[in-house]
Amino acid sequence: MDLSVKQNNYLVFTSSLFLIPGTYVLIYKKSIFSMITYSISITSMNYWLKPSKENLYYDQLTSYTGCFFYLVNSVYYLPTVEIKVLAVSSVLLYYLLFCLSCHLYQAKNDKWIICHIIFHLTVFASKWILYIHL
Repeated sequence: MDLSVKQNNYLVFTSSLFLIPGTYVLIYKKSIFSMITYSISITSMNYWLKPSKENLYYDQLTSYTGCFFYLVNSVYYLPTVEIKVLAVSSVLLYYLLFCLSCHLYQAKNDKWIICHIIFHLTVFASKWILYIHL
């Protein structure tokens, strides 16, 4: 399935949203998470601008690495059990959205793009759970 320019632009835009919490955590928290978040955003935007197996590999590598660090540091930094559960639940939610997006893509269902955009928006919101508590 080839993406239209409009669809590509939506995916690039939602990937670029990760730069907002990345900049917040850099300026206000002076945290290494900014570099991780910038890497995730840049590799994701790069993939959507020029889809290829190599760019997909880098996108997935940085995303999985960032997700691992997010989970570990959520357990370490978040102050209450309730917020820790919220953070871990948000990761499970965006993982399910990612899997659904992949399933819809493989089924050649054009709704995969909407699902993937929602996945990006869920990741964006999830980052704030940890970053405001660092």
